[in-house]
Amino acid sequence: MESSILFEKFNGSNFYTWKVKVQMHLMNKGLWNLVKGTEKAPTDAKLLSEWEKREDKAKAIIGLGLSDTQLHLVDLAKSSKDIWEQLSKLFGEKALNSKFSLKLQLFSLKMRDEMPLSDHINALMSLLRKLADVGTKVEA
Repeated sequence: MESSILFEKFNGSNFYTWKVKVQMHLMNKGLWNLVKGTEKAPTDAKLLSEWEKREDKAKAIIGLGLSDTQLHLVDLAKSSKDIWEQLSKLFGEKALNSKFSLKLQLFSLKMRDEMPLSDHINALMSLLRKLADVGTKVEA
């Protein structure tokens, strides 16, 4: 029996970290090429059956990685590629709400008295990576 998903489900606000972890999980299972669309369905019937099983696994990994409140966003998608693109369009890369939310988090980031400096730096670097992911460069 395969192990269950070992990362936090996507809840609408943790897209960046969820996306990276799911992508790594799909890569580990040899399914990422299906999701990114570089592995197309074969024409041979025997090979097609195996490809469809792998496609179903990729869809299941992505779908099971979503919280119940997010399932409606992808329930009509036909393929793992469609699901991934829909989520990326809504929450990733150039999504305006992501940029705004991340900028707000960055501008309000403060180091608490009991917080180790390394934790504060990690939080800052994480926000900067997330902002870069949505196409926003922060300059000093």
